[in-house]
Amino acid sequence: LLNGCSAGGLSAILRCDDFSNLFPPTTKVKCMSDAGFFLDAVDVSGGHSLRRMYSGVVNTQGLQNTLPRTCTSHIKPTL
Repeated sequence: LLNGCSAGGLSAILRCDDFSNLFPPTTKVKCMSDAGFFLDAVDVSGGHSLRRMYSGVVNTQGLQNTLPRTCTSHIKPTL
């Protein structure tokens, strides 16, 4: 079981397949985001601070190619 809360929950979901690949194929792996809610809204400065944060996460961890193509074919990986 790979579990995380808040930003750790984001990591648990995004890296679930990588974590699973560390074990033999017969091993059952479950990944769970315990808590976390990231609202994509305009902040008090008029910007999208959470989009910038997620952009940093996606770029730093190189997640562009690990996210589902069914999503990234029509929206940016940071969304």
